[in-house]
Amino acid sequence: MKVTIEIVDQSHATLAILDGHLDSTHYERVEREVAAAIEATTHRSLILDFGDVSFVSSAGLRTLINLIKRTRTRGGTVWLAAVRPPVQQVFELSGLTSLFRSAPARAEALRETAAAGPGTAPVAAVTK
Repeated sequence: MKVTIEIVDQSHATLAILDGHLDSTHYERVEREVAAAIEATTHRSLILDFGDVSFVSSAGLRTLINLIKRTRTRGGTVWLAAVRPPVQQVFELSGLTSLFRSAPARAEALRETAAAGPGTAPVAAVTK
């Protein structure tokens, strides 16, 4: 299944809306496009809207870890919004939930990042 990415520059965060499968076929493009959006702004918060993501492979998990590392080097935090239960289970089983903040909906993540100001503290350390 194809993945689509929409990058939206909010006043206080970079928002990446994903749709489809984050798998070995598409992970490089997702990482490349979201990383470019991170580098193109001064925002510290990155919100990944997973509302329409139905599958995440190990390559997708690696992409997420790389984006978290990139965001943290800028002093920022990654938020995952609207994660579906099967995808949330993958994050929980892989032990990644301590590395990002989560919100049940995109609107809540946007509110939280706006309230937090230009950057928020990381949740947990990322190690290789």
